[in-house]
Amino acid sequence: MPRRDQIQGTGGSESFLRRFALRLQRLALTLGVALFVPGLLAPCALFAADRAAESELPPDGFTGVAIFGGEALHYEVIDGMAIHDGDMVLGTAEEVVKATLRSRSGKPVPGSWPERRELSPEGGDDLWPDGIVPYEIEPGFSARALQDIEEAIREWNSRTVLTFVPRTTEPSFVQFRPRSSTQSSTACSAVVGYRATGARAVWLRDPQGCGVSTTVHEIGHVIGLRHEHQRKDRDRHIQVSDLLRTGPSRYSYSSIRPVGGRYDYASVMQYSGGIDTIPPGMPIRSSTWLSAGDIDGVARMYGMPLTSTTISTNPPGLEIIVDGERVVAPAVFDWAADSAHVLQVPSPQSFGTERYIFGRWNDGGGSERTITAEPDVTWYEANFVVQKQFLACAEPASAGHVAVSPGSSDGFHTLRSPIEFEAVAEPDSGLQFADWDWNNSTTRHGESKNPASVESVSRLRGWTTYRARFKAGPFFVIDTQVEKARIEIDGRLRSLPFAVHAAEHREGISVDAPEMIPVSSVFRYRFKGWSDGGERARAVDVPVAGGSLRLDLAREYRISGRPLGRSDRDAALEVMPESDDGFYEEGTQVTMTAVPTGDRPFAGWVGAVSGSGLVQTVQADAPMALWPVFAESEPVIPGESIEVTIAATDQLELHNRADGYNVLVPSDAHALTVTFQSTTPGAEVDLYVSLGREVAERQGDDGETVTIIADFDSKTTGSRESITINRSSIPPLINDIYFIGLAVHPIQTEIQGTLSVEVQRSGITGATPAALTFISNNTSDPASQAIRLGHAVTGPVRYRIESSLASVTASPYEWVQTVSGTTDIVVTVNSAGQELGSRQGTLTVVQVSEDGTLPTGIEIPVLVGIIDSSSSTNGAPRISRVRLTSRPGRGDTYIEGEQIGVEVLFGEPVEVTGTPRLALTVGDETRQADGAGSRANQCGGHERVLFRYEVQSEDIDADGIGIAASALTLNGGAIRSLAGTDASLALGDRAITAAYGHNVNGSLVLPPQVSDVGIATEPQNGTAYGAGEWIRAWVRFDRAIEVSGTPRLAMTIGGRTRRADHYATGTTTLWFRHAVQSDDLDSDGIGIATDGLTLNGGMIRGATGADAELGLRVGAIANAEGHAVDGSNPATLVVRRLRIHTEPRDGSAYGTGEDIGVWVEFTGPIEASRAVQLELDVGGYRRPATLSSRGTSTLGFRYRVRSGDRDADGIGIPAHAVKLNGGSISSPAGATVDVRLGDLAIDRADGHRVRGG
Repeated sequence: MPRRDQIQGTGGSESFLRRFALRLQRLALTLGVALFVPGLLAPCALFAADRAAESELPPDGFTGVAIFGGEALHYEVIDGMAIHDGDMVLGTAEEVVKATLRSRSGKPVPGSWPERRELSPEGGDDLWPDGIVPYEIEPGFSARALQDIEEAIREWNSRTVLTFVPRTTEPSFVQFRPRSSTQSSTACSAVVGYRATGARAVWLRDPQGCGVSTTVHEIGHVIGLRHEHQRKDRDRHIQVSDLLRTGPSRYSYSSIRPVGGRYDYASVMQYSGGIDTIPPGMPIRSSTWLSAGDIDGVARMYGMPLTSTTISTNPPGLEIIVDGERVVAPAVFDWAADSAHVLQVPSPQSFGTERYIFGRWNDGGGSERTITAEPDVTWYEANFVVQKQFLACAEPASAGHVAVSPGSSDGFHTLRSPIEFEAVAEPDSGLQFADWDWNNSTTRHGESKNPASVESVSRLRGWTTYRARFKAGPFFVIDTQVEKARIEIDGRLRSLPFAVHAAEHREGISVDAPEMIPVSSVFRYRFKGWSDGGERARAVDVPVAGGSLRLDLAREYRISGRPLGRSDRDAALEVMPESDDGFYEEGTQVTMTAVPTGDRPFAGWVGAVSGSGLVQTVQADAPMALWPVFAESEPVIPGESIEVTIAATDQLELHNRADGYNVLVPSDAHALTVTFQSTTPGAEVDLYVSLGREVAERQGDDGETVTIIADFDSKTTGSRESITINRSSIPPLINDIYFIGLAVHPIQTEIQGTLSVEVQRSGITGATPAALTFISNNTSDPASQAIRLGHAVTGPVRYRIESSLASVTASPYEWVQTVSGTTDIVVTVNSAGQELGSRQGTLTVVQVSEDGTLPTGIEIPVLVGIIDSSSSTNGAPRISRVRLTSRPGRGDTYIEGEQIGVEVLFGEPVEVTGTPRLALTVGDETRQADGAGSRANQCGGHERVLFRYEVQSEDIDADGIGIAASALTLNGGAIRSLAGTDASLALGDRAITAAYGHNVNGSLVLPPQVSDVGIATEPQNGTAYGAGEWIRAWVRFDRAIEVSGTPRLAMTIGGRTRRADHYATGTTTLWFRHAVQSDDLDSDGIGIATDGLTLNGGMIRGATGADAELGLRVGAIANAEGHAVDGSNPATLVVRRLRIHTEPRDGSAYGTGEDIGVWVEFTGPIEASRAVQLELDVGGYRRPATLSSRGTSTLGFRYRVRSGDRDADGIGIPAHAVKLNGGSISSPAGATVDVRLGDLAIDRADGHRVRGG
């Protein structure tokens, strides 16, 4: 029998307000999380809204839910600001709390949040009037940061309907402000949208800014844009990792944003970490700049939609055939309304080591399609799966080879697909694997790991290279059983495993493993011991025969529990065993118990676990977040019906919160149906369901209209309302709490009805990954891939996987699942006989019964791309990028003598001979930039060609230099692929018409200015500089300088001023040093004042003769963090640099009578007696080099070659080469001097062979 609930109605505005006031007294602001992921802010502790209102300013750490623009948005208070999603500032905390209280009391709330890619009315409370955005920049940014801000503003000005103008007297404006990063804030954030008065802040890191790309992103927030990855339909377009969905940052990745227009993978508002595309392998935020979708969406948002149609590609620069004509995207067309046009996507498109296969249009159309021009749709984008070559080689080539998995017939691998590889030595080579030399940042281990792996081919370059270096052993290897572990070896941080050559470390090595090694904010390692039982930090003997030492580390994961809907966290949740910081060793059983109260019933657990029981136990085998949810509303058990009585009312009335309901959806549910059936004639009751937060209401600006905020609604005429949510809904059904509200229209009689909730369960909790991409040529099958299905079953269930593509098969195809757990499904593709091109298909998991099949809601999109085996390897190398590598020394204009640098990158490694040239357009003149070398690739060829041009006095260009499409010439040389194919020299759309920020005025004379100041050293002990230790600092000018005399730099150490002496000069940089004295003491860190640089009777001038400006300006340092001083503790001076400063006279080898000179430099001033020697290894024989010179901290040694000396490999300098020989090396300040060379030791000095004779 249904249970009975009676809901009291209210009538009139006064009772309406009383009802809300009563609920606010019981309301805790819901949905928060304790942990922080870098770059994202997630709500933490829960507070009642009325409590926040009692204080003038809510404190930092306060969290809650704000009704903003018709949505319930989570925020956390950081530095007095309410921040949503890590970088969107909703306003001051006080403003947001008061606005939320007004919204819940029925008072009008100013402002609304426009949706991008939807036509917006002119004006709009959050839109900048007429698209004009005044701005100003606060002082404190570095010169580079200012250039980045200006470049970001130029991007918005030049490519959108908005106009940013320097502020004069406008009352509302954007203000760029420097802010320091903190543990809870990344300093890169912005307020959202326009307000009629006051500054709308964009905070950037102090003083260096946040880079151009992030600045463009933050400006997007201040003009009204939100994150793309939080659209409610995002699960049809992207895969968000389970850790982001359910972990500490779940509310920063929740799908809460209303859908507006087409999904834009390339949007500057899209996050990329932990996200893959559907289908996998397409680029995410593929550029620093605004995407074509951003440009189109902003125009529509501001009521100024574009009249032309843009056809774009992701990544940009690929070809599309439009009405039979091949064009490079993005391309813009002025088509007549209602005209038909044919779009075709050439696939694949190959550029050397890069290959692009059609994935999907942004509206889901096929690769060939006909569209109709219409004003409501002015942007179409073809998204491509990106493949890049993985190049692996051995050095020397005869020593072995590299085996790569998964195998690929042509070496191409899809973006974000992991790769494993193994160096295999030739048995007869006499060499063994030593380490890897790579150009990829996704490596998860040290350079001596074998087999090794990477998370993906490089996203930033056309190919990924791993060179296995084989050397003569033996080696001594420091290893561990985990990935991403870094320790100190001979004073330098090394990723493990790490191998050292035994012969080069006969005196041993030092190891220092930290007590804790953080990997992320939720995962770390803890030291357990060494395989030999030694101390954590110590010296280790290296046997002549080599060997190994293993570091045993324990994995520790953060297991967090945070009650939702309760402010009394400690009373709401009990955790056993307790942990001071929430971390637990792998394998620990952690039990959490939810403690409900009378006014806050327990609704259930969400996050890493699901269930309605008060007690949950998990095993620490990964980072987890468990969320016990407490709610005012009444829990409803799936399958239960409730008889509801609702009192009469004279206005539209929402029954939610204490008068509402909630249901916990289990993890294996594939459909939820909520139904309200009224038995009262003439009654109109609307049904609302909201995911993860209560159904809410907001009264409009007119004081009459009420807007109900929910994810799903049923508002049909009649007595029955029903909502069904499944895994294909927007947003899709997930394991969470769904809240139910009933809205009653005015009625004079009591309403009777029944509320029922039904859940259909499939026994499958999900599939990982959620989509697959297979790319192969027509002569070989792609490597198989695996899908892992999660199960929650209580008895035997038969499942089957059905494929919509005949070429795609799953194994097992059918099976019986008897227990909860996982099932791995192997998916294979048969390429034989398949037509060329891309095909979309689906793997559908169904339950099998005697009566047929039942849906589970699990559908896995599959992309199969079949390409011609000859299509990707025969093309000429093409230019993939042209980039200016230099910046003007000051502002945006180069002056005489400054270098303009350009690099030209090809899509594959190339061989470069001769000296190619690149023509620069400077004003009306053409200037030739000469080739300045090229950067070699690990496995042969060169990655890029470099060019330099020195500005002449007559050069003038006020608009920015240009580089024409035909600018690159060979100048008698050659640029070819490794196979010998001549490269294409055309720059195409990589040409530059006018480079913003790269103007030229060779006649301009500017005095050198200080651009940056820094401290080059660190305390040797990691805490504070000790007596006798050098503190080295540098002052960099913005252009070349000439120095005479002995300038000085004043350092503030404690309350004293110490004069650091000038000891070296670079092209633009002065170097200073101060040796710490015994009475120097500064616990806060040394300072360098604005007027710290003085000439001391000398001179600093520019190349044109202009005296330099000495003020340090933004480079001044108040208290340098990490640079404390404690002169009462003597330092330990170590060898800082070792260098052979001579060369053989004939350029080949030293002969008899030639001197070999070596410098040894220490980290502080030293004194040495004449007896000290440096022992050289010359052909296996020890040869003493005598002390020939002594500097303040440098010793010079010299050895004269004897007739019998022979060393065909190059001399060596072992780790213990410095010999006191009865003499001494000491510190005048009493510091200890360690003469070991450690990692600076030289095994075989290339270019320093000896032939004697």
